This record gives sequence, structure tokens and C-alpha cells, in this order.
Amino acid sequence: MNKLLNEITNIRTLEKADLETAKLLWLASFPDDDAVFVDYYFRARTSPEKMLGLFVSDGESEEKLVSMLCFEELFMRVSMEKSARVAFVAGVCTFPEYRRRGYVRRLLSELEARLAPLGFEAMVLQPFDFAFYEKLGFKAFAVRNICSLKSGEGWLVDPFWAGECCSPKITGENAETMPLDADALYRIYGAYTESLCGTLLRSREKCAAVLEEYAVCGGSSLAVKTASGEAYALWYGGETDENADDGADEGKDESKDESKDKIADDGAEKAPVRLDEFAYTSRDAASELILRILDEAGAVKLPLPMGAEPFFGENAAAPFNMLKPIGERRFEEFFGENEPFDFQRY
Repeated sequence: MNKLLNEITNIRTLEKADLETAKLLWLASFPDDDAVFVDYYFRARTSPEKMLGLFVSDGESEEKLVSMLCFEELFMRVSMEKSARVAFVAGVCTFPEYRRRGYVRRLLSELEARLAPLGFEAMVLQPFDFAFYEKLGFKAFAVRNICSLKSGEGWLVDPFWAGECCSPKITGENAETMPLDADALYRIYGAYTESLCGTLLRSREKCAAVLEEYAVCGGSSLAVKTASGEAYALWYGGETDENADDGADEGKDESKDESKDKIADDGAEKAPVRLDEFAYTSRDAASELILRILDEAGAVKLPLPMGAEPFFGENAAAPFNMLKPIGERRFEEFFGENEPFDFQRY
């Protein structure tokens, strides 16, 4: 217990009786999320024992949940031979009237203390506010390239012509749309990320959860198959402002992209479709997939690992994930000589 501003604070694992207040806390902190998504997240993506809350009381009335975080056990590739057990932190939030009191710092410190004896090697998150989490000991370790492409432009880098770009065309003969189920997602994602350090490993069950989230939350997907390979993409509509923030000291660390198709009242064209996930096993399949999206949307932005860009377009490097090692291990030692390339959001 600790007295702060005449309040008694207590940090503990949530119980089932706390979940309704936890949902209200989430909705108050993340107004772009609706009740459908929150109900899904609490049902399929987290559980009380994976939620840590900070409660306050005046010593007389019942304690109130005012700040919380969720965490999930995942494994991250740190070299070609090794993966690390990490806690993926999400849903970090505080009621507006209780912000800027250091509650998130205390929650993260408590979580780290609990994870250390269990063999976890790091905490990982995807923040809106990188500067805030840098103050708490996190460092950005994953940078991805956001490549912007438009219909009608040459954008496929042709290695046989000294890196010049060309304009691919849909052949139609050896390409077909395929259903994106958990098996297909697991197969393509696994092949695409097997050589990328810093990527989160996924089981078939995790792939099924990803697809369920997009289905529940109105997302879109497309997968194609060619003679040489496969490709898929997941997205939530048009462009969105990644830096949107309500000025709070806590950002949302991982959730669905809240982009929606944006069409101006005067009939202006849609904003570019921003792909949340994009993975492929061959250049032909990747090109076919992008062409089909461009045919409908006119413009697309897609995430790629830095240094692994088969496409030529307007590129912008953007930090993505942050990491804090647990225990005495230093950040610089976590990946050794392997440079991390992360590009996914789950």
C-alpha cells in the first residue's frame, strides 16, 4: 500500500468482478474502440489473470480500478536459432482524472517484478507515444518501411535490370484468389518471417485469433496464389493518423488500426488503403496482390522490413515496436549481432 494525494493505492491482478469496470476504463481511454471490439478483446485476447490493475480508495470506501494493463505471453525471434519468451503489453490505460500520477510506471514495474522469476526475457509494446515509454526504460527496436504505391505507376524493382522499376501487369492465367484461413495465414506468415529477427512467432491458434479480430471489427483481407507462391494482406480501410493522441501520458499499445474509408463530402477520392499486414512467399504473388488492391483503391501503403524492399515507391521509415529487457540484461545485448526487422502488429 502507498499513500498518494490522500489516496490509498493497491496493485493487484484483476478478478472477474473487475471486468465491467475494466471495459469502461478501456472505452474511456480509447474512444475510437467500440463495445463490440472491447467485448471481443476481453473474451478472446485477454483474461483477468493477464490483467494488472491499480486501485485507489480513501480508506473508507470500496477501492476503484483507475489504471490497468494487459499482457500476453509470446515468443519473439532474436536470432536464426533462438526465440525469446516475451510479455506483449497492451491496453495500457488510465481514467483521465487519474492521469499523470505515475500509475503506469508503477504498473510496468510491478509487471516486470512478477515476470522475472517466470523466465520472461523482455516486455514488448507498440505505443502511440514513443517518448513517454522511453522515459520508462523502453527503446524502439523495430523500424519498418512504409511504402506508398499508386495505380498506373511503375513500382516493382526488377533485379535483372540493375534495380530499375517496371510496371507489372496482372496475368490472370497463373493467379487466383484464395481463401485466407488460419492454415494459409500460418503458412505464409511463417515463411515470410523465418529469417527476420524481431518478429513475433505465431501458432495456428494465434493466426485464427488474428482473423477473428478482423472479422469482428469489420476489417478486410485478400489472399492470392500464383504458380510461384502466395501472398496475403489485412487492413481496416483508408489512411489514418498514426500520431493521434489525447494528450494523456499513456498511449494505446496494441489494438486494431482504427482506419476507415474516408470519402470527402465533395466526392473526392478515397485515402490510400493502409495495409496492417502484408506477407508473401514470392515476388509474383506479392505483385499480384498489390495490383488487385490498387485496382479497387487506387493507392496503397504497405509495411515492409527495412532493407528488404522489392518495391519502389515513396518510402518512409517509421519506428514500430519498443522493448525493455527484464532483469540485468542490457538492451544492446538482447539481439546480439542480429538486426531486428519487425513489421507486423500482433
